[in-house]
Amino acid sequence: MVDLGDSRTRVLTKGATSTWVKKGVTTLEPMDAETNILVSLNLAYGFRPSPTAQLKHPTSRVDRDKVLIRQFISCLIDSSLGLPAPCDDLNATSDQPLATTFSFDTVERVNEDLYVFKLPPSPSCKWVIGVDHPTIVLYICRLVASAPNTHTVLTIASHLLEHHIPFRTLLQASLEPERLDLPYADDAIHFDNHQFTMAEFDSAMLECRRIAREFGSKESGLQGPSIKVTAHHSGYFVPSKCDGYFYWDDDLTGEEIACLCGTYCLYTGRGEQKTTVSWFPPPDIWEKQGYGWPGWTEFDEGFFQQWMADIREGKAKPLSRQDWGRKVHGIKNTRMMLKNNRERAKAYVELNIRAM
Repeated sequence: MVDLGDSRTRVLTKGATSTWVKKGVTTLEPMDAETNILVSLNLAYGFRPSPTAQLKHPTSRVDRDKVLIRQFISCLIDSSLGLPAPCDDLNATSDQPLATTFSFDTVERVNEDLYVFKLPPSPSCKWVIGVDHPTIVLYICRLVASAPNTHTVLTIASHLLEHHIPFRTLLQASLEPERLDLPYADDAIHFDNHQFTMAEFDSAMLECRRIAREFGSKESGLQGPSIKVTAHHSGYFVPSKCDGYFYWDDDLTGEEIACLCGTYCLYTGRGEQKTTVSWFPPPDIWEKQGYGWPGWTEFDEGFFQQWMADIREGKAKPLSRQDWGRKVHGIKNTRMMLKNNRERAKAYVELNIRAM
């Protein structure tokens, strides 16, 4: 992960080492779980410690890896530097280019917001995996390539669930479902100077927990789309464009997303004008700022725990979208690292994965 609580950028995996980057100078803390951080850097960013990379001074393998990690992260933050080719698996001249270790014919680009994997099936599921972010597409490609002829759709899905990485379990069917998207009903009941209480937070979370019980367990995630899709033809659907069927999945409505975030609509005091606030950041705000990692990181958890503590102590209140944007803005190095990684992933995926 990247720790945003400092003017430096910290890359960290659970139980692993950390790398600090500040004003172009990078230092590493002692590495006690080298494998963890190398795997994490590979899956999320495509880093591979290259034995052919040229270094000024001969070093041990461990020290060499540290230097290569420093260089790679610094270049990922400042895209003008260019990533070191031998260590970048998206570069065709790298030691192990992704294009030679993974078959991109097994991924279909249905549209700009959906990529479908044709992974080896599992007897216990009838669905396929779909994702909407190029960074997650490459994450899965690297995961499959890391253990050839090993993974199935179920093992990949289990890994993604364990690491809190979003994906869809898509059923293929010929009937068009009835899409139902209930928007958030913005019925204001307070003015924007309302003093929220812990009791109101608890009440909002009661509704949230009801939705989480239905959609949130690992077991339910591996079961694929619910009866709402299979029997009632209601939810997310996308036409395949070439085979005459649709990809179906469950989908949260706008009302459910607002509920999960603990959302309120308030009068501003200027006529009928209203504003929306929430106890937690809307998903699109969270993803675009300095916390938008592929999965849930230790720093994400730290932010959540601190915010919960502030709520319990009466130090926090529901925030507007603008205030949430500032709250989770993060530092420049982190935002640039995530932004550059998203852009390079998008360009690579569009070049290598065919559209249906």
